[in-house]
Amino acid sequence: MIKKVSLNGNIYTIKELSPDAFLNSDIGVPFQLFCAKEEESREEALRRKIKPEVEDSADEDAKIIETITLVLKVGCIDVNKKQFCVDKFMETTTDVSECFALIDAIFAHSLTLFTSVRDMSKQNAHLINKMATDYGKTPIEIMRPTGGYTDLDAYMFNSFVFVTCLNDQAASIKKANKAAVRQHSKLGLRANHG
Repeated sequence: MIKKVSLNGNIYTIKELSPDAFLNSDIGVPFQLFCAKEEESREEALRRKIKPEVEDSADEDAKIIETITLVLKVGCIDVNKKQFCVDKFMETTTDVSECFALIDAIFAHSLTLFTSVRDMSKQNAHLINKMATDYGKTPIEIMRPTGGYTDLDAYMFNSFVFVTCLNDQAASIKKANKAAVRQHSKLGLRANHG
């Protein structure tokens, strides 16, 4: 679907984003509106306080600019009836708020269910995934059985649930492997000293 949006005296023609619009991108859909709500132990919280993660702000800025560029390239067709060129727009726009207003308009046009960042507990993601698997549905169909969502809403929710469960499964396997190696090492030490 196409829509006209007026911002700061300019009329932009925008279109609804869909997951397949990002197939040429190495990073796929360049944004996610879900965050896994971490349950951390006291030990993990203490470690985080003692050794805080240092973020590379230049790297973060580059990721943000890449995301904005991809969204504008896919979501904006023209401005004032002239073909939209994202590179020219990014170079010549002096009003950053216009850029973010255009991004917001594209998101509002593309998303009906998830319009802001949301926390979701890992436990809830696992429950929804289990129900989806048991009933032969997708996670979004379990959460919203009556529909009312766009392809992008469905893609983002389904991929978030899938990746959360996959990462937890991989972490669990890694933890079990470490425990098996420690156990094997202890047995080897006992046999050598026995």
